[in-house]
Amino acid sequence: MRCRGEEKYCISYHETADGVSLLHSRGCATENFCKKEEMRLFPFDLDKVAACTIVSHEQPLPAGHFLWCPVCFGKELDVSSFLLCAADEDVCLFEATRTLYDGEEQVQYFRRCGMSHECSRRGSISSSKKTMSINTTCCHQSQCHCPEPELPALSDQRNGLICPDCHVSGSHLCLRKSIKRCSGDEDTCIQYTRSMKQDFSVMKEVLYGCASRSFCNAGPSRVLPMGGYGQHITTEVICNGGRHLTIPSSLCFIPALLIVICLQLSPLKNF
Repeated sequence: MRCRGEEKYCISYHETADGVSLLHSRGCATENFCKKEEMRLFPFDLDKVAACTIVSHEQPLPAGHFLWCPVCFGKELDVSSFLLCAADEDVCLFEATRTLYDGEEQVQYFRRCGMSHECSRRGSISSSKKTMSINTTCCHQSQCHCPEPELPALSDQRNGLICPDCHVSGSHLCLRKSIKRCSGDEDTCIQYTRSMKQDFSVMKEVLYGCASRSFCNAGPSRVLPMGGYGQHITTEVICNGGRHLTIPSSLCFIPALLIVICLQLSPLKNF
């Protein structure tokens, strides 16, 4: 957009209340508005943050992209759910996730704003207690429609890799780890942490286990609270090549239980 009059700044303006995004806007602004310090108003816990960049006729700068994406759960597209994405979010995402935990399966679909490096997130991670498979599709224009992601199939064919194994809900600490023998295309070891904040509660989770390399390459993710969606979710991944299991033929007579005990007593590097 072209600025007018005394509007000599490009602005990115964000309002939140109790962690929920109320307004996110970019455009032109005057100097007086940009020089206001960050405001916090009580008792409503309203944060107002403005980031400005000066512009001139000699060196004009763009005000930034305006990307509108749906933010909603489910396969069906809710046309009323389109929201303005943050400045660093350059794609619309459509995620499909299948979780197997304590014998129960749950499949979720989620549309949201995201970053282009997340578009390659496809694959699975698994521990002895929990397995999660995911696929992500993207589109790059406002109000675009992402293709429906298909969940990848899981394989039980062992690939020879062994990784630390642990899953804990309610904490980011895993004090006691066992050994996980990896299968299929899960060819790397992972430390996966997830935090979900909503209102005054925080839910944490940590998983050590096996992962598809493409899952690791996509890196961390972030879901900001927007509109009626009040959850702030962050995930972090740390991946490691692990170690491949090799057993000399002369030891084939040793019972399988003793082999497992030996593996548990042998620490893996970098974990």
